[in-house]
Amino acid sequence: MNEVINNIYKRRAVRKYKDTPVEKDLVCRIIAAGKMAPSAMNRQPWKFFVLTDKNKIRSYSKEIAHIALQGVKDLSLKEVVKISLSLFHFSTIADLVTKSDHVFYGAPVVIFITSPKDDEWGGWTWVCVPRI
Repeated sequence: MNEVINNIYKRRAVRKYKDTPVEKDLVCRIIAAGKMAPSAMNRQPWKFFVLTDKNKIRSYSKEIAHIALQGVKDLSLKEVVKISLSLFHFSTIADLVTKSDHVFYGAPVVIFITSPKDDEWGGWTWVCVPRI
């Protein structure tokens, strides 16, 4: 099978991470792969920010979860139940109660991709994601 097609089929989401640091060289190579994403007029408006501090990662996770929950306030009960049930294939009820990181799942490294708010092509940072 073609190597590209094979890698597409082998892609998976990971929600269990080892408690070991990731080498800086590997993180740099991953970001370099993200920088290879196409962009309009080769502007590449994105910036990459790397977090490796466990406490900061946990803090960002809590803040992101809090912001996400703010959006739930405007939903009907039926919509909230539907979303909640869809999450159960990711976590057990015990995990939802006991784990403190529902966003990054204890990942040792988090890479944020950002772009300027006023850049008309800034929303295209998503094209970097499949490359990292």
